[in-house]
This record gives sequence, C-alpha cells and structure tokens, in this order.
Amino acid sequence: MTKSKHSLPKGKKAVEAAIAAARAECRGEAMKERKYNGWTNYETWNVKLWMDNAEGSYRCSQEQAQSAYDEAEADESFTREERATLDLADTLKAEYEEAMHDWLEQSKRQASVWADLLGAALSEVNWHEIAEHMIDDVDKDGAK
Repeated sequence: MTKSKHSLPKGKKAVEAAIAAARAECRGEAMKERKYNGWTNYETWNVKLWMDNAEGSYRCSQEQAQSAYDEAEADESFTREERATLDLADTLKAEYEEAMHDWLEQSKRQASVWADLLGAALSEVNWHEIAEHMIDDVDKDGAK
C-alpha cells in the first residue's frame, strides 16, 4: 500500500483546519452535488462501474479495500475508516494513472488528443468517493 499524501501541517490552527477538511472529505461534504447516477460525475461513475463489471476485477477491488482497512490504524486525527479511505483513494488514483501511462506508451499515443482527453477524464474522477464506497463494504468485524 502506498503512503498517504495526507499529512498534518505545523501549528495548532493549521492542524485543526486540516483535520476538519479531511473529515469533511471523508463524509462527502467536499462534493455535495451528485451529478450522475448518484455519483459526483460521469467519470467517477464510469470508473466504479468498470471496477465492478467483471467478477475478477470486482474481487480484486474488494480484496484491495479489505487490505487497506486491515492495514489502516486510527490516530489522533483520523479514525481507522477515514485513514483507510484516504490511503485507498491515493492508491487507486496512482494505479489508474500508471495504467493510463502504460496504455498510452504501448499504443504509441503519448501525445495526442486522445491522450489529453483520457488524462482530463481521469483527473475528474472522485477517487475518495470510490474508496469510501469500497471501504463501506469491507468486513470490519473480521479485520486484522
């Protein structure tokens, strides 16, 4: 699992503001308006649809979410569930961006309108929302 990019700033007020913002993000308050089939936008809905579309991909996603939860630890800033969601969102985003670059390299399309459109679409995905839904479905009672 990759290390989370969410770290605490220095100073009490800055720390409190960062915690409040992260908690709001975890509760979905950062993006209240749902625009496509109950999801933030079409891009987010589409990525989650494809993640769940094939049984192998679905099972892999479930295992990844369970692993994120099992490895997460609560601290003074985040609950275990919040930490797992933040870490999983960072991991998903990194994996999909890497897969995009690999696909573009293999197809010899690094610089094209298609590469730009694909990058723009992936930049609109609400990775936190996807991770939050995945973490909601993990087995919290049987977690390590």
